[in-house]
Parts: sequence; C-alpha cells; structure tokens
Amino acid sequence: MPKKNKENNKSLFKTPHKIPIYNENPYGTISQSNALNNIFRINDKRNTKELPFNKKQIQTDAVTAITKKTHLGLAEAQMLDYINYRFNQLSDHEHIKCFSFTLKEYMKDTGRKDPKTTRNAIKQRLDIIASTTYSYDGGDKKNPYNQSFGAHPLLGYDYKQGKIYIELTDFFHDLLVYHSMPMAYYKLMFKLDPRKDATAMYILRTLIENKRINKTSPRANRIRVKTLLAKIPSLPSYDEVMKTNRHIYDRIIAPVLKGVERLAQPDERAITRYSFIGSDAKPLDYDSLDYDSFLNADLIIEEWNQYPEADLEKWDKKQKQIRKKQEKKNNKK
Repeated sequence: MPKKNKENNKSLFKTPHKIPIYNENPYGTISQSNALNNIFRINDKRNTKELPFNKKQIQTDAVTAITKKTHLGLAEAQMLDYINYRFNQLSDHEHIKCFSFTLKEYMKDTGRKDPKTTRNAIKQRLDIIASTTYSYDGGDKKNPYNQSFGAHPLLGYDYKQGKIYIELTDFFHDLLVYHSMPMAYYKLMFKLDPRKDATAMYILRTLIENKRINKTSPRANRIRVKTLLAKIPSLPSYDEVMKTNRHIYDRIIAPVLKGVERLAQPDERAITRYSFIGSDAKPLDYDSLDYDSFLNADLIIEEWNQYPEADLEKWDKKQKQIRKKQEKKNNKK
C-alpha cells in the first residue's frame, strides 16, 4: 500500500455537483483550477527562500510550496499532471482515492525506453511531491472552483514489482473532483523533456488553460505574448537579460518561437496551424523583430489538433448551470 501522509480527514470544501469527464486521443482530461494551474509553475529557480529545519519555500503568484527536498520544478509538475490524468481516466474516480498504473504504461505514455532510469525518475519525482505541502491564497469565496486553502500534502505512493500505487489525500481528492473543472490536455505534454523542452511545456500548458478558461470566446484561440511570457518561469526576464549579455533575441524571443514550433511538429502535435500577429494586425517580420514588437504581438492558434470543441461547449453549459444553482443556494442563506 502507498506510504500515507498524515492529515485532517475533514473535507475542506462543501461539494457542488460534479462535471462529466471525457477522454479521447490525442488528448485526455485533467482537472483544472487556478490553484492547480499555479502549482504547475512552481519552480525553485525563482522566488525561493530557505527555511529552518532544511526546508525550502517556493512561491508563484498565489501558491506557496514548502518542501523538504532540494529541488521542485517542471519535472515534478509534469508528474503531478500525469497523476491527475491517470486519476481522471478512472470511470468511478469521484469515489476512488487509491489507484495504480504500471511502469510499462508510464513508459508508453511518456515515450521512455529504459526501465531502470524511468523507475528511478518516477520514484524521485514522487518522493518530492509527497514531501511537499501546497497552499493557495488567491481564491474567491463565492466560486466553488476557486477556493483558497492552507498548507496540504497531495499524495502518498509506493512502488512494487513494476507497479506504481498512488493514494490521494482527502484534500487533493476533493480538489480534483469537486473544486476543479475538466480540461482537455494534450498527451504530447508527457513526452516532452522538462530539461530540453521546458519552454514548449509551459507554452502548451498556458495555451490549453487559456482555451479552457475563455471557452467559446475568440480569446480562447489567441493570447498576448506579454501574457504568455509571464507564464514561462524557465525563461529569464527582460531585466535579467539586460543585466547580463543583453541577448534578448537568443534568450527570450528564439526559445518562444522554437517552443511553439515544437508543438506544431507533424509527427505528434497539439497545434496544426498558428501565427504571430503584431499590434498593427499584420504577421510579424521575423527578419527585423525587436522585443517590443514581439511583446505586444498575439499568438493565434488557427487550428488545434482535434481539440474537443463539442465537449468544451458541454462543460461550459454545465458550469453555468452549476453556478446558477450555487448562486440560488447562496441567496437563500
């Protein structure tokens, strides 16, 4: 059985109605909320403070992580999203806190070839996640899908004979099932390398969040580059680059262009067609591209790879129904 984390078993939130979950290729489904989106961008390269008793505090926006480990970043975020994805594949997941998957299944999903290095990577990443607590202070009391919470562990795990056993804490289970919304999630994310493809991973996570949050609005398929850059903690800021070698194009612009291009590669992709449109409503001139022009441009996804638009409309309709019921319930109090 998984190694358990001690916690208060009392549910933190009241639970509204649940949302149906869908899974298709080349995407699956994960649970998404402001808190979970922020947790994905926790990276110990930024906003990190050493604490007593060999602990470390890492913050991003409204999420604070406290860990006993020396590292917490994109590799762990990728693993946590994978756990989220596997959980959402369970047909009766709203009643399940303990589940498992095999090493072979993980290797197939992630495109890994060597069992030994894969097994070690799984253990290392899950050790870090299980040794970390997360808190979120950016919530809205009136919104059941955006609730603040104090420091909580997320899961325990065990590994036996080629099988990974996961036990979600009561808190994390409630957060995934009752206080998050389903989001289409391209499985390409699991095959990207957190070291080599960090920029592409952060871009893809931001694009699918933007698509989900803005639903059927035209904004769902476009995002300002300035907004996108703020969601990529692996890149240096403009000020950081200017204090060193000042190579803005090489250190900021080029990685973003290459990252988006990686997401559109024909062999396995999330994006089929895209364009960068400047503030003058014209395509960017890459031969004479400066930072200000890039910053104020929009990345437009002209065509997604088989994105489940029909499911998005269902989720949008269901979410509106739930919010109306919640509002009526609040007004009666």
